[in-house]
Amino acid sequence: MTEHPAAPRISIALATFNGIRFLREQLQSLSGQTWLPCELVVADDGSSDGTQAELERFVKVAPFPVRVLPAQSRQGSTRAFERAIYTCGGDVIALCDQDDRWHLEKLQRFANALEAEPAAGWVFSDGHVMDLAGQDPAGCAIRHDAWMISLVEAVAPSVAIKQPLMSYRVHSGQEIGLREAGMNGRMRNGLKRAFTAKRTGPAADLHRRLAAIELLRTRLSEHLDSVRARASLCQLDKLRTHLHARASIARARLPGRIARASAEWRLGHYQRYSSGIYSAAADVLRR
Repeated sequence: MTEHPAAPRISIALATFNGIRFLREQLQSLSGQTWLPCELVVADDGSSDGTQAELERFVKVAPFPVRVLPAQSRQGSTRAFERAIYTCGGDVIALCDQDDRWHLEKLQRFANALEAEPAAGWVFSDGHVMDLAGQDPAGCAIRHDAWMISLVEAVAPSVAIKQPLMSYRVHSGQEIGLREAGMNGRMRNGLKRAFTAKRTGPAADLHRRLAAIELLRTRLSEHLDSVRARASLCQLDKLRTHLHARASIARARLPGRIARASAEWRLGHYQRYSSGIYSAAADVLRR
């Protein structure tokens, strides 16, 4: 397992939060890669379960440089990933979740794909779904990081690798991702999000998404000579309109929330741009 100085330098960006249960297994899969990254940048989100100690241990034994960014107050996985990404110094950034397990040839295959398609701005692959015990109960599923794909695919083509190159762990403690498989699992998580939204008051998550969209629109506006960028900007504006509608629902009294959410539902916007009935329920239940 050696580095390849003539090939793209790949940084790995990892966000962690109370992930001690699965973190060591993921770190082992990173250190065993047949194509070593130039660095691993970890942004911890204020863990209190031994995650930071595990990261300190890994710094001493990893076959590549590891930078652990100082923990900050709890801000969520999106902000943690942002900190990690902005700190990365490689030519290519690979996003990494703390509870997954990479197949040992993942970076090798990604690097080969980028060398074969120099104009590509994004590479993604299939991934096995696994349960808490690391077993594969549900076949394969393609995962997408929507924010990054929206930005990159607007100005550059992507490369899809059909073979599974990671194992994606599904469990109820995830902040983002597929979560529990099956109708019952989706129902439980949807209702949980709805009642959590009721307790946490104003829809801060909507405002964060709107802020991200404004940044993305600014970036896309720099590439209006691209057909891809113009098409993405059109879709982004439709999403922005829906999120503004949801934000206005959250500020209304209960009868107004019901009426406005019903209107968005009839237009099909919840189904197309949010999480369907669960997002609608969350908006109505907010106070």
